[in-house]
Amino acid sequence: MIILVVVVILTLSYFGYNLRSIVNSPNTQDNFSYVGGSVVDIWNNFLKIPATYLYGVFIDLIWKPAITNLTAMKNGQPTNIQQIPSMLPSPGL
Repeated sequence: MIILVVVVILTLSYFGYNLRSIVNSPNTQDNFSYVGGSVVDIWNNFLKIPATYLYGVFIDLIWKPAITNLTAMKNGQPTNIQQIPSMLPSPGL
């Protein structure tokens, strides 16, 4: 990612663009404030509640059990992982 940023900056410099004047221009500042405000509005009005819910589900169902079981494995203790039943038919059927 850093290499890509450096290449973009070098390319813009090669073609004579001054990044300081571009960033400090009133149009650029206005565009950044508009996009930033829009992103904050979208987060607050549409994405915050579902993302917070999914984060809580991830923590409760995946993260905490994984940490508990990994700690138990590290300490040589049994885990509470259950076997997932096989969807294949048993050989006797």
